[in-house]
Amino acid sequence: MLCLAVGLYTLMGSLTAQTWKPDPDQQTGYATYYADRYHGRQTAYGEVYDRTAYTCASQAFPKNTLLRVTRLDNQKTVVVRVNDRGPWGNDKNVIDLSYVAAERIDMIRAGRVRVRVDKIGTSSANPAPPDAITRKSAPRRSRAGLPTAASREVSPPVAPPKRTTNTPNTTTRAEDGLSWISGNHNAYGVQIAAYTDRENAVRQTQKWQDQGIADLYIWQESAKAFKIIAGKYAGRTQAEQKLAFLRKQYELEGFVKKY
Repeated sequence: MLCLAVGLYTLMGSLTAQTWKPDPDQQTGYATYYADRYHGRQTAYGEVYDRTAYTCASQAFPKNTLLRVTRLDNQKTVVVRVNDRGPWGNDKNVIDLSYVAAERIDMIRAGRVRVRVDKIGTSSANPAPPDAITRKSAPRRSRAGLPTAASREVSPPVAPPKRTTNTPNTTTRAEDGLSWISGNHNAYGVQIAAYTDRENAVRQTQKWQDQGIADLYIWQESAKAFKIIAGKYAGRTQAEQKLAFLRKQYELEGFVKKY
């Protein structure tokens, strides 16, 4: 009789395990994002993590799944491709975003936010930035010899040779109680954050200044690129020492950059 009871419980448990499944198309939980030190490292699937690509790590969805991530408190969304496994260590964390994807839903300052994750398809290519999609949809000029919209789109990053001339266009100004810079200063510093929104860059810089971090600059690289730089040094070694100090004293990550 006891053996029969045990057999029935085992059968019922087996049937329950086979019939119950979580929804594979949606998750709700917390999103985090990769620290800068992982830039250039290999993911669990053998790809190289790029902080500027729209990618993520997930345990529930397989490689090349396209996911729409919606931040629940502000309803901002971003589309990313799974190219890594994780996050680990906390069951409530359901997705780990690349830096640029986290920036798109404005979670750099918060670090960890509640999100809904929806499966929308699969692809072996990373999603394009929404701004790039908008630019590509513009009418193209078809006359022979003229560059296409796509070639014009990628040309700006190549254009800044002007910054390496002997007479660079440099600007330093004070605004909002902060130091703003633009152009080529032929100096080294530590980039610790980057924003597409000016007000976010101002708030974060003021916060770090209040915490005692000195020599902070907002480098306005373009109308939609505001980078927070710590230090202005003649050599790379001094900037590397600044980075080590920020890691030790403030647990901040970044990388040495010439600007």
